[in-house]
Amino acid sequence: DSLAPKGKSSVIISTLFDYDLAMWLSEQKLYNVFKKKLSEAIIHILDQTLLKGWKDKIMNVIEATPLTIKSRLNNTGGAITGWSFKGDIPVESKLFKIAKSIYTPFPYIYQSSQWSFSPSGFPTSIVTAKIASNKIDKLKIKAK
Repeated sequence: DSLAPKGKSSVIISTLFDYDLAMWLSEQKLYNVFKKKLSEAIIHILDQTLLKGWKDKIMNVIEATPLTIKSRLNNTGGAITGWSFKGDIPVESKLFKIAKSIYTPFPYIYQSSQWSFSPSGFPTSIVTAKIASNKIDKLKIKAK
């Protein structure tokens, strides 16, 4: 199963970016222009180096910055990872056990979110939602 259309792929390119700088760019009314130019530069560099010819195959681009994450997810400082690396992480954090992150203490109640697995974030939300959806589909088929 794939979340992308047949014959297509989804790609997430992530870079680190300073929240305060993003805020300053926003205050200076430069935020949207900068975001677009940076995205174009990253795509261009990848097209010229690691992924030659890739640029012409891109169907859609969505940019997200620390301000996007702060406004949509309310993560402090636009953080992409929701858990501190101090002390025990209260959720599953081993990549090969991500499928276990959908389970709750309640039967037939599943979870998917940026907080259900560490490291957390938007991609984790998508992956855990797909895992939970597949689990529910299997249960529906089994119940028939």
